[in-house]
Amino acid sequence: MRVQAFKLQALKKIADDLRGVPIDVVLYVDRLDLYRVDSLDQAYLLFQKVIRPVLESNQRRVEADEQRVWTLRGLQRKAMGLHAANKPSDDVAKRLSQMYDDD
Repeated sequence: MRVQAFKLQALKKIADDLRGVPIDVVLYVDRLDLYRVDSLDQAYLLFQKVIRPVLESNQRRVEADEQRVWTLRGLQRKAMGLHAANKPSDDVAKRLSQMYDDD
């Protein structure tokens, strides 16, 4: 979060005025009429409200699809009288994916 110069100066002035005075509560209120939404705020909100939920939903769907594939693969191998499919661990799968992504 950016600290704007006028806000910092105002806080320093308040601190100077209150030095040596016992304080029970400090309330700082930002003026909403001076606030503007810049492009970085808009990009963050877009990511949080739209892109991130879509990515998370897609990830869950991919993981469910992968699990179904491994289940079907196991059933097929069992029907053919073969041993269960050798599903790689998550760490091995990640390394294999990185190897093939580098091509």
